[in-house]
Amino acid sequence: GISDSFALLKDKKSLLVGNVLKNYLESYHYRSLSVNDDLSNKAFKEFVKRVDYGKQFYFQDDLKKLEKYNSKMDDQMVNGNHSLIIESRNILMSRIKQAEEIRKEIFGKKFDFTIKENLELDPEKKNYVNSVKEFKDHWRKIFKQSVLTRYLSLLEEKKNLENEKSKKEKKKLSSKNKEAKHKIDLGLLKMSDKELREKAKGSISKKYKNLFSRILKEDYDDYLEKFFNSISNIFDPHTSYLPPKKKEDFDIDISGSLEGIGAVLQEEGSFIKVVKIVPGG
Repeated sequence: GISDSFALLKDKKSLLVGNVLKNYLESYHYRSLSVNDDLSNKAFKEFVKRVDYGKQFYFQDDLKKLEKYNSKMDDQMVNGNHSLIIESRNILMSRIKQAEEIRKEIFGKKFDFTIKENLELDPEKKNYVNSVKEFKDHWRKIFKQSVLTRYLSLLEEKKNLENEKSKKEKKKLSSKNKEAKHKIDLGLLKMSDKELREKAKGSISKKYKNLFSRILKEDYDDYLEKFFNSISNIFDPHTSYLPPKKKEDFDIDISGSLEGIGAVLQEEGSFIKVVKIVPGG
C-alpha cells in the first residue's frame, strides 16, 4: 500500500544519508577517525544522553536492554537497520506515559513542604531508577521542587510589585499629575498565600503536561537526527547533521528571508514584508 511504500522510501533515504555522512566524516573531517565499533561505543553513550539527558525516564533495566546496540551504531548507520532508534523510542514513550499518569495523581493531592527531602538534579551524580516505586518517588520530588521554586518566584514577584506600587503612590502624592503613567498588575497583589501556592501548582502541572505531550510527538526522524548527531559529535561538538526541515529553518535564520510561497518575505523590525513576487508564483 501507500503507507508501506512511504516507509520503504524513508528507509532508503535514511540508508543513503547514513552512508553519505559516514563517508563525509571519515574523508573530510580534520580528525582522522573511523566510524567503527570503538566510535560506536562512545556514540551510544551520547545517544542515550540525547534521548534521556536527565536520567529521568529510563530504568536501569531499560538501559541494559539497549546496551546490546552499543557497538552496532556504526553498522546501523550504513545498513539502514535502525533498531536502536525504534526500541529506544518505544521504551521512552512507555515511560513518559507512566510519568504523565504519575503527574495526574500527584497534582491531585497536596504537597507537604514540612518534610525535609533531597533531590539530585545533576545527571552526572545520579543513577537510573530500578523500579516503578523509585520512578514514582523521583517524579514526585521533581514536581514538588518545581512547585516550590515557582511559589518562591511568585512571592518575589509579588514583593517587587508591592514596592513598585508603594513608590508610585508616593510619587503620585507628591505630583500634581493625578494620572498614573503605568498600571500595576493588581491580580498578583491581591492573592493570598494559599492562592499563590495553588497558582504555582497549576502552572507547574501544566508545564509538565505540555512537556510530556511535546516529547510524545517526537517521531522517527527526530530520533534519527539524535542518532546521526551522536556519531558526528564524537568527531567534534560543532559538526552536526541537519534534517531537511531544520536545515530550512537554519537557512531562514541565517538569511532572514523565506521562499516557497510564491513570494520572498523578509523580517523588518516586528513586521514581515514582501520583498518580491516570484515569477509564476
